[in-house]
Amino acid sequence: MIINSASRLNSLVNDILDFSKLQKRQLEIQHKPVDLFQVTENSLALLKPLHREKPIDLQNELTKDLPLVDGDEDRIQQILFNLLGNALKFTESGEVRLSAVVQDSWVEVAVADTGIGITQDKQERIFDAFEQGDASTERTHGGTGLGLSVAKQLIELHGGRIWLESVVGQGSVFRFTLPCSSASEQERKEPVVSKKTNTTKALPVAAAAPVVEEERGSEPNVDLLVDDPSEVTILVVDDEPINRQVLRNQLEMVGYRVEVAIDGLQGLKLLEKLNPQVILLDVMMPRLSGYQTCYRIRQKYSASELPIILLTAKDQPEDTVRGFQHGANDYLTKPFSREELLIRVRFHLKLSKATSEVYRMMDDLRGMQNQLIQSAKLAAVGEMTSGIAHELKTPLAGISTILSGVELARKLHQEIDMDATCSRVSLLVKRCSAIIEHMRNYSRRTEETHSQTQIINQLLKNTLLLVEPQLKRIGGKLELNLGHDLPFVRGNDIQLEQVFINLCNNACDAMEQSKERILTIQSMAEGDAVVVRVSDTGTGMRPEVQERVFESFFTTKSSAKGTGLGMSISQNIIEQHKGQIRFNSELGRGTTFEIYLPVAS
Repeated sequence: MIINSASRLNSLVNDILDFSKLQKRQLEIQHKPVDLFQVTENSLALLKPLHREKPIDLQNELTKDLPLVDGDEDRIQQILFNLLGNALKFTESGEVRLSAVVQDSWVEVAVADTGIGITQDKQERIFDAFEQGDASTERTHGGTGLGLSVAKQLIELHGGRIWLESVVGQGSVFRFTLPCSSASEQERKEPVVSKKTNTTKALPVAAAAPVVEEERGSEPNVDLLVDDPSEVTILVVDDEPINRQVLRNQLEMVGYRVEVAIDGLQGLKLLEKLNPQVILLDVMMPRLSGYQTCYRIRQKYSASELPIILLTAKDQPEDTVRGFQHGANDYLTKPFSREELLIRVRFHLKLSKATSEVYRMMDDLRGMQNQLIQSAKLAAVGEMTSGIAHELKTPLAGISTILSGVELARKLHQEIDMDATCSRVSLLVKRCSAIIEHMRNYSRRTEETHSQTQIINQLLKNTLLLVEPQLKRIGGKLELNLGHDLPFVRGNDIQLEQVFINLCNNACDAMEQSKERILTIQSMAEGDAVVVRVSDTGTGMRPEVQERVFESFFTTKSSAKGTGLGMSISQNIIEQHKGQIRFNSELGRGTTFEIYLPVAS
């Protein structure tokens, strides 16, 4: 597989070099008598193994008594490889026939096939450089469009000419002429054609871009794996056998289950049976392009349900935009490293899992609301539901901000710290789960207050991870002064973090219009209590506002930003923990809240 791929790429390089030399008139022909029959026999022998999977009959009708031709043996073989390679590539079944006739002092060679044929408008440009019979994204056959241009110029350097006869659906015949040699019959009996055959130069020009750049001597980093790769199925859709095999090797090496499809239509059929977690989708494929395949998948599966990563050698900005417009989650340009492939796959698996968890929690919320409505707490349903929405607003807003940042960075081709991003999303999802579980237990009257020994500084550090995005958004600074060796307190970690988050978020909101934006968080021991102090340099509160701070549904914010439940809930939580919450505020100079929690006995 490696030799075949390297040979095809080497052939492409040789054609490009030859094309360049021909353009600059630097390519020289080494004239000598050449046995055309023997050259064609060698060419056919090398080509047959490359097309065993097709029911094609390769026929050589040249005879041994054909006159010698005057030319360059290697270049004549290169001409034959280009013409025969194209004939085999564009013929699915039938025959490819090689024949020759002698006319005066010329030998006319014909390469005939029963393939797809060439339309009349394409026949006029088929020998132009970079011209292809089908240059669309969905074309069935690869290539660069250099082969026939190089062949034509080589034939003309020999003094001959080349022309085409073709009927769409019936096949094509390429004819070219070479001058007869003046060599005698004795020269024919002597070795005229070199025993070596330049196989690399003559292989068909259908080189595929390498998919993965191997990193020799490195093992997969365990950090790149999901919790259990064996539970993940990845569908690879690519029309190139080598690409499919390389991707399968790299993914199976780290434990993923891999299924492959040879084109978009087969991929859509396998999708219904396999239920994969990620799809790696090539763009340029026959019958149905990667863009079209992606679009069809998105008719049934959302981007959060089923991530799709496009793989292609097309790297222009418009190609990337088109991929996203058709519903792709990500875009990898060939060749890419194994490490990059595994990181992208892992990142989208984690992101998809986190999003699914959020949707599941939202379903739990709906179910919990129904339970509340059916219970005896009808008078408290409105407050309870608003409380849930209020407490979930911060982590869900954090998830939304992170996903928006990932989307923007992806479109701008910026690097993403995927480990840090996944860790932050995971933390937010866990917090949502804990809040929902706490509320569910409360609605069922099964929770009194789960009292556990808490380290107050650790709770404050968890809080900072959640409020950091909002502080960055307003351009604020943090001053953290945590006391050492503080005594433990007893209480519910979710509830206490909820209070700290409410205070920090309110502080950030109060500082939005301030010139100086400093959030100060302190912890210390005072007598039999641990004190947490949260201060801001915000606008402060008017006296009439201070009187209603802990009143349910009272807020100075717009309805889109606040419900007026945060401080009311915070006061209730601190009182349940047998503590106190106090504040001091000065208009135009900021606000300080102090929380006193009793030391654990």
